[in-house]
Amino acid sequence: MKTCAQLLIVLAALACTAAVGAGAVRAAEPDLNLIARQAVEVLDLQPGENVVIHTWRHTLEFAEMLAREVYRAGALPLIVMDSDSLYAFRLAEVPEETLRLTSKLALGLVRNLDAEIVLAGPGDPAVFAAGSPAKLAAISEADRPLTELWKERQARGMYINHGFATPQRAAQYGVDYEQWRDSVLAAIGADLDAVSEQAERLRVLLEDAEEVVVTTPQGTDLVFSTQGREARFWKAAITPEMVAEGEGWAMLPSGSVACTIVETSADGTVVAPQVALWGKVVRNLLWQFESGRLVRYSADVNLEPFAEYLEGASGDKDRIASITIGVIPEGEPTGLGLEDWMYSGVVSIGIGRNLDDGGENDTDFGWSVSLTGTTVVIDGTVAVQDGEIVI
Repeated sequence: MKTCAQLLIVLAALACTAAVGAGAVRAAEPDLNLIARQAVEVLDLQPGENVVIHTWRHTLEFAEMLAREVYRAGALPLIVMDSDSLYAFRLAEVPEETLRLTSKLALGLVRNLDAEIVLAGPGDPAVFAAGSPAKLAAISEADRPLTELWKERQARGMYINHGFATPQRAAQYGVDYEQWRDSVLAAIGADLDAVSEQAERLRVLLEDAEEVVVTTPQGTDLVFSTQGREARFWKAAITPEMVAEGEGWAMLPSGSVACTIVETSADGTVVAPQVALWGKVVRNLLWQFESGRLVRYSADVNLEPFAEYLEGASGDKDRIASITIGVIPEGEPTGLGLEDWMYSGVVSIGIGRNLDDGGENDTDFGWSVSLTGTTVVIDGTVAVQDGEIVI
């Protein structure tokens, strides 16, 4: 799954991305204590292990639930809390050269932790108005030694999306907070065993495919290959193999089939009608690929946030990276952001870093757009048609 550095990129993007479709599911209120217990069970904590819980002020109550479950497992929790106001201060007033420094205290934590739990980012997306992609890139650079040490320790990690849906973020994008929150919580509590056979068929088809064609009515028409690449059915689980490879991360919610793309194989166009980024909605974001490289990008409205995010990065930032197909039947896709990757039939195309998942792209940049109403044809077999998985 995700390494520490990747999760910082994801958290930054998530904190600026939000919306929900008008048909969002109004689910019964889940028992957050049960979700906390599930997270701790996935981590398979042993007596005496040290667990760091990263929280924000608005997720502190849930962090306390997690800490109680950690104690019940015989392990030892430590809660580390950040705040919106301090995060905004770092982005606005702390210089890049300071943000680029790796904290020795953080290194000490990683040297002694066995597992960590990360909760969703700032409650108010307005904090990002004070920053810039260059500042976020500096933070990611400072995190790189932590990531390498985390891998060496073969630690385990859990990212939980509870707390991403907040009233402030809902107001920013003009969505119904309760509908959006309920949809996310429904996805967190989804029973993936019910779709495991379908997901496995999709995984087998996507793996090592000679030709994958992705199209949408909005103009996406992309052809690429996954030959030689392993496809995975991602769910909330951590295997010994993942830990040994330094990839012992799980996510809640989690439910997708994903595969890296041969980095020189993609030709065609991706069109995302709406992408929420840095507090703005980018309209009709277009990516044009030639031999896997992003040779042109444009948008009808608000191109600047994406352009600044991309240009502020280094390395293989402009290479095709991955395809992800969601399989969670509960909840509704947002139509605007990264949360959509998990819902059934939603197809996400990623660019940038994929080195940790079996690809070759090495960069501090990672981004994906999620497409609804998509049709996917894999080596002549229709796997997704008009946004529905049909195999």
